[in-house]
Amino acid sequence: MPTLHPARILTGNWPTTSADLRAVTERLTDFLERLHARRRAPEPDPAIGAWFEPADRPAPLSVTETRRIQARARRFVERRDARLEGLPSKKGLGQQLTALARGGRAAFVAAHEADEIVAALHDRAPWMAAASCRVMKELRCRTAQGPGLAGAPPMILSGPPGIGKSAWARHLAELLGVPVIQIDLGATQSGAFSLVGVERGWGSAGMGMLTQTILTDRIANPVVIIDEIGLARETITTTGGTMAGLIPALMSLIEPVTARNWTDLYLRVDFDMSRVTWIMTTNAHGHLPQPLLDRCQVLDCRTPTPAEYAGTLQRMGDGRLWAEGDAGNPVFRALSDHLRQHPPRSLRALGRLLDRAEEITARAKVN
Repeated sequence: MPTLHPARILTGNWPTTSADLRAVTERLTDFLERLHARRRAPEPDPAIGAWFEPADRPAPLSVTETRRIQARARRFVERRDARLEGLPSKKGLGQQLTALARGGRAAFVAAHEADEIVAALHDRAPWMAAASCRVMKELRCRTAQGPGLAGAPPMILSGPPGIGKSAWARHLAELLGVPVIQIDLGATQSGAFSLVGVERGWGSAGMGMLTQTILTDRIANPVVIIDEIGLARETITTTGGTMAGLIPALMSLIEPVTARNWTDLYLRVDFDMSRVTWIMTTNAHGHLPQPLLDRCQVLDCRTPTPAEYAGTLQRMGDGRLWAEGDAGNPVFRALSDHLRQHPPRSLRALGRLLDRAEEITARAKVN
């Protein structure tokens, strides 16, 4: 089972304390007094040393030092309050950001766990072998010297529709033990807004799903799935003007150098997004922008074979239409015969077949 390790997600100097002015002043005073105590005292003059008793505690701070401490504490509290005031809905977001600064985490896997993850991926979808092998190589590299970060480099899964590319990516996130974010560009034209949000100043300003998920779960390496990446655009035209589309936002997030210090335009806070796993799906990749192809590995996925469809049928029906692993069940045999005569065109067709079989079975029990 993947384990969580401390990880710094906020790259800016976000204040991690809610202390008031008096508490900050006391901490700074205590620090300076301890600093004075560690300094080596000058050798006493033997001629006059007998006239004085040794000091039991360090000398009090001077008036100048006290004034400097008070001024520094006041500046710290003012800067902290200014940052909180600049946040929309400051009470909730300020608490979430403070919690993230204190306790960011990242999921790690050991070498044997990496092998188990890849085996589970391949067992469930052997036709996605190209993607599973890419994950295997990456995890083995990361875990060569001990537990490694759970995730994979940016990849584009290219293959026929309905073969389970998104389902494979969701299964990967489940095995890695990290949150999953899924954006279907075929269902929304505002992919950039959904992912990274909208900058303050626009009427539709708000956080994107990526920042929301990280603030809520405090996990540095979620899996982001973008379906139908071929529909992504460079720019989006709205009633208020032209805004950057999903492609420019992706460029800054999947490039390791810029992702390490990525600024959320709504919060205006810097995050380290370099540990996020990006998985994009498409039916064909020839028309995708070259800058995107240069930053991702394209993995071609094939259509399942009849035997693989039969294995998926049994897995999807286990515990639903028959006991787990019951290959002799009459319903399973009837559906297997149907598949041999009428091969499905996709996993979606297989799901509809199971739904129809469940409906007929339930109707027969009632009658």
